[in-house]
Amino acid sequence: MIVYRICNYRKGKLYSLFHGTNHTRYIPLNTWMKAEEKLMRDGSGKSYYISGFHVMPDLDEVRTWFNKAFKFAQDRVIVKCEIKDGSLRKKDHSKYGIFLTSEMKVLEIIEPCKFFGKGE
Repeated sequence: MIVYRICNYRKGKLYSLFHGTNHTRYIPLNTWMKAEEKLMRDGSGKSYYISGFHVMPDLDEVRTWFNKAFKFAQDRVIVKCEIKDGSLRKKDHSKYGIFLTSEMKVLEIIEPCKFFGKGE
């Protein structure tokens, strides 16, 4: 199954935005990665969830989420990922429709992030 996510992109390498996985934020291309599943608290400090890679199944939804949730686009890219069928789970308390998966492979960089539809 194909999904999308936003990553930091610096000096030719991809990195996760906030939390690392298995003690690193570096995300290699074309390599299956498995997230350590553990109980995490979201940024508000109010909700808990089982960790995993944050993804969205629809590219347009990623663009919409980016417009609402972020203040700057520098060094951020949208990437296309492959996940195993049936591994997608809803992050229940997410106000942006984020999903989680425990395994993924980043296939390619789709485009740099920008504020879609805002004249930039």
